[in-house]
Amino acid sequence: MPTELHKLGRQVDIRVRVQEEDRSRLEDIRNLTVARVDDRPITLEAVADLVIEQGPSEIRRVDQERVAVVSAGLNGIDLGEALSRIDVALADISLRRRFRSVSRPGAGNEPLGGQYGVRFRAGCVLVYLVMASQFESLLHPLVIMLTIPFGMVGVAWSLWLTSGVISVVPSSEW
Repeated sequence: MPTELHKLGRQVDIRVRVQEEDRSRLEDIRNLTVARVDDRPITLEAVADLVIEQGPSEIRRVDQERVAVVSAGLNGIDLGEALSRIDVALADISLRRRFRSVSRPGAGNEPLGGQYGVRFRAGCVLVYLVMASQFESLLHPLVIMLTIPFGMVGVAWSLWLTSGVISVVPSSEW
């Protein structure tokens, strides 16, 4: 960064950017003047080797660390099997010292707690408030919401009886 601007207690980074027509070709970038010594211009080509290489189309960050995301769909296997295959594949890959691999599927293996518990409780409170305003009663929504666990017992019993499965991950058999 060339410098910083301090205005009203805020610090703003100032960045200098060459105009589009002066950086459209590699030769133009090589001939950019980066410094002057005794009124002689020093070009970028004199202090750096410029080569064209392929790089990522975007830089992703998770928790302020650069990451490369590899994703895939499940085809005929469950999430547990997919995670074990990923762990086996990652164990065979040797990475440099500064790199590490983490298998984090988008959904499914996080425990139901923490932020999910807060969201669940907030959802229950909001549903209760909407129902209370609709029924104009504080007791009727409470009675309705207290019967939901009994319904869940019936759902669990019917799933066990029919060997049914509830899954977030779509199955290819459907």
